[in-house]
Amino acid sequence: MVAKYKNVAATGQIYSGATQLYGVVLTAGSDTATVVVKDGTSTAGAIVAKLSAVANTTASIVLDCFPIGITSGIYLTITGTTPSVSVFSDGFYSSTSTSSSTSTTTTSTSTTTTSTSTTTTSTSTTSTSTSTTTINEETP
Repeated sequence: MVAKYKNVAATGQIYSGATQLYGVVLTAGSDTATVVVKDGTSTAGAIVAKLSAVANTTASIVLDCFPIGITSGIYLTITGTTPSVSVFSDGFYSSTSTSSSTSTTTTSTSTTTTSTSTTTTSTSTTSTSTSTTTINEETP
């Protein structure tokens, strides 16, 4: 699976639900910055990664071969003056695509009349198929 990334500048929940965490990049601003990555939807989640970078430097962790399984969401706690954080996860995939197809087959009436008997046959078949796939993508 190829991971997408999301740029984040403030503490908070960035993903809800199960996903795989493939990496985190922290770039510090004018002072030391930290990011704590938690499996959860609040500060109560389990810590899965911590990074720290001194002023004007970058720290990263790449887990592309062995991603961390996230069960309930990704929550970040970010400190420092104007740091930036990029989080790589397969959960950031989303786009919308809808396809629909309809087919109708009708076999009409056949009537035979002989002296006093009438036979009428009518067949109608309608088949409708609709599928919807939703994927949202965040553009880097």
